[in-house]
Amino acid sequence: GRPGVRGGMGGVEASADEAASREHPFWEVGVSFSLPIGNRSAEAIVRQRALEVREADLIIERERRRISIASRAAWRAARRAEERLDRNRARIGIEERRLEAERGRLAAGASTRLDARKAEDRLEEARLEQVRLRAEAAIQRARLLREEGTLGAAWGFWFDLEPAGDR
Repeated sequence: GRPGVRGGMGGVEASADEAASREHPFWEVGVSFSLPIGNRSAEAIVRQRALEVREADLIIERERRRISIASRAAWRAARRAEERLDRNRARIGIEERRLEAERGRLAAGASTRLDARKAEDRLEEARLEQVRLRAEAAIQRARLLREEGTLGAAWGFWFDLEPAGDR
């Protein structure tokens, strides 16, 4: 509210000269006060901000779920790549034993050089596949580290997120 004071005839602040001369015959004293009964614009702003906070919370929750799903998918992909790598290691062992057996048969005259060459080719294919699977496993591990947010730390890098002035 706004208080206000106005003087009038017979008021305490009237001087004797003014009362005698009657130059200012009318004086009043009053108080004015105002109180808003309903501040709807402020209430609307509060409701709007509460709605914005709720929307931001929903966005954060949605991103948490997306990150969780992406992280689990990356973990599964990395695990599958490691399993394929392990299976191919076993395949290489089998192909090495087959080649040795084929060479033994060739030395005994029970096989041909063509059969021995085919066994060598299968072993080389398995070894080449191992190289490809190692690269795939490394890529999947890197994706997993990226999703976890630890990619830089795994390679000896770190990221300083504080501004230089805050140290």
